[in-house]
Amino acid sequence: MKRLFLYIWMSEKHSMTKHPHVYLMALLLLFSCNGRSPVDVTPVGQLDGLIKNGDMSVHAHLPDYANSEHLYAIGWMTNLKGYIQIVDSKPYASSVVDSTLKIDSSFNGDATLFLSTNVSEWKEFDIPADVITWKQLEQFIGNEAVKYHVPKNKVSPFILKGIAADASWRVIDWDPNDKVVSYKKISEAGMHGDLKNEYITAVGFYSREASEVFAHKETNMNIHFVNHDHSIAGRLDDLVLDGHVKLYLPKILESNKK
Repeated sequence: MKRLFLYIWMSEKHSMTKHPHVYLMALLLLFSCNGRSPVDVTPVGQLDGLIKNGDMSVHAHLPDYANSEHLYAIGWMTNLKGYIQIVDSKPYASSVVDSTLKIDSSFNGDATLFLSTNVSEWKEFDIPADVITWKQLEQFIGNEAVKYHVPKNKVSPFILKGIAADASWRVIDWDPNDKVVSYKKISEAGMHGDLKNEYITAVGFYSREASEVFAHKETNMNIHFVNHDHSIAGRLDDLVLDGHVKLYLPKILESNKK
């Protein structure tokens, strides 16, 4: 591609004013080949619309994703009646029914907010022993994003697998009579629980702009999980590590590293 650009430049160097479009095309080709694109992450819905306007309507239909290969996604079900977790095209939608946690492993249902990506290959990373808290994990993943030259305005997907020392989770169950939505109410509504020394598989998204991953401004990560026997799934509020969890990043990011 560089040779093509050089050829075009040499051919047009005396007539760029006559044919500026040719020079511009050469530049676009050069930068498109040299500039590595990060993994595509598709958001559906807006957190601001939910919080400011109380918009809990349908923005994504799960059946539309049923045939999507290597799909990894998280979401909020319509009317805030549960969370969506999809791990390698296997859905685990969690909701609260009669005070009992229910897991639906089908593509039935709809979402108000939905964040998805398709990744066929992941690379395993050891999480440093001194990375224990949520904030430390957030910093570590952020550093990896910088290392792999992920642009500031892009979202980075990741996977966590292993035995979590402590994991605080929740599944939202919104009162349909409550028309005023706030971060505080969302964090309190529904079912809460804790897992200790249990194997989890978690799908996460990181961004330097919290709203890009449907997260509150206090964190740049949004992580949903499913436990070892798929009996519990939901959103993680806090996580404590002790060296038994691995991080996975899209293998394609290696091509970004210089």
